[in-house]
Amino acid sequence: MIAPLAASPLLNIWAREGEVTDTVESLMARPGWGSRLAYWDEAEGDRDHRGVLWARMSQVLSSSGRPVGQPRRDLIHPNRQHGLMLYQHCVVGACPARCPDGRHLYVVAPDEHLPDGRVRTARPPVCSAHAADYARTVPGHRALLARSPAPSGVLGRVFEATATGDLRVREDGAERYVAYSDHDTLRWTLASQLVRDLNDCEPVDDLDPPLRAEQTRGGSASDLFLHDVKDDSPS
Repeated sequence: MIAPLAASPLLNIWAREGEVTDTVESLMARPGWGSRLAYWDEAEGDRDHRGVLWARMSQVLSSSGRPVGQPRRDLIHPNRQHGLMLYQHCVVGACPARCPDGRHLYVVAPDEHLPDGRVRTARPPVCSAHAADYARTVPGHRALLARSPAPSGVLGRVFEATATGDLRVREDGAERYVAYSDHDTLRWTLASQLVRDLNDCEPVDDLDPPLRAEQTRGGSASDLFLHDVKDDSPS
């Protein structure tokens, strides 16, 4: 008897019904020396420790601080993604994802592999308890154990100030990768996801034997929506 495919796990990074993104009208071009993108009512916590401005989205949480409500599977919550990626907690349960040997397990897409051998991803790691079920939701992806996954930049939209002091989105308004080394672009970036570069990676082929069998049979699975991380900024 073939065991049924496990239900897709509820990912902590998904936005939930009732959670609202702040509007572009809340942004401004801060004038003067060191001009940059800012909120009109900017408060502590709007920027990360590198000074990058982050997109605001409200949170619908339980009394224990867990997200509640129907998941919006096509939308990542910026604050939760940033927290999970920063502390390398599990994408499913928000629990610590560190393996006993100090490494972290990541499940990455084929196009996240860079020509120099590194892997650049905005997908938080997954703990061993949730790994097999999570991997079922992203067929064709590869599990890797990474020892030193360093934050390298962010995904976000880049803005610019006009001659009249107004604000407009640069280029086509699509989210793009901006490296932490690109300080001029970072000043005008509204970040939505933290990106890590995975180094010293070891492929994991025996995550779960039943999972390998299901992927061979071409079993159906739901896709996880995450922006592709393109290497279009200096690093």
